[in-house]
Formats: sequence, structure tokens, C-alpha cells
Amino acid sequence: MKAKIVLCDDEGNILSDSSSTAHSFELGNQTLNEIEQAVEQFRRQALPELESELLKSAQQQHSEDFKKQDESPSTAINE
Repeated sequence: MKAKIVLCDDEGNILSDSSSTAHSFELGNQTLNEIEQAVEQFRRQALPELESELLKSAQQQHSEDFKKQDESPSTAINE
């Protein structure tokens, strides 16, 4: 028996390429405790990668928004 974890956003979109977000676990005849330990180990490994990806995405979005704001006409009032 296998378990597979795929990281998705709120809309169900896979966060990055499937090779880095799909993680399979061979469960075999493992106990619930052993399965929980495997998932906890995965969490420790996956969270830093996920945080990095989310920060990169937010930084890219911020840069794009800043460029759009910089390209738009100034709305400041001249006194």
C-alpha cells in the first residue's frame, strides 16, 4: 500500500512541478505510529521548501506590482 501527498493551493492547483510536490510513502505493513513518523519526517522536509517557494512567489508578485505602479501615471497632486 502507498500514500501520496501532493501540495496544492486553495484552488487545488499544484504548487510546483509534480516531481517536487508529489511524495509517495511505501506503507507496507507499517503501524499507524510508523506512518505518523513518516508523515512528520516529510513535514519537516517539505515545509522549508514550501516556505521558500511561497516567498519567491510573493516576491515576484510584489516586484510585478511595483513595476506596474512605477509605469502608471503619477497621481500626485502638484501644489
